[in-house]
Amino acid sequence: MSTNQTDTEASEQQLASIRAWAHSNHGTIRKIADRLSRITGRAVMRQTVGRWLHKDKAKRQQPSYGFGLLLERSAREIQSEQATEAVPE
Repeated sequence: MSTNQTDTEASEQQLASIRAWAHSNHGTIRKIADRLSRITGRAVMRQTVGRWLHKDKAKRQQPSYGFGLLLERSAREIQSEQATEAVPE
């Protein structure tokens, strides 16, 4: 990471691959919302996750720092589970 890079730019880069993956796999945003709800014990709506991962930067909202970390962790776990399911025995 460059010393001139802001935290927002760094988080955008981290979430870019998750955003692309979520928009190319139907139902992923709902799965992330369900996982976040289970982890936090609070209702996390699909629409909220959709706003965090919106394709249009002008319409995108930033999650709080804690939820951003949980969002990334949840997405990576789901990606890993899907990759494991796709491997034939």
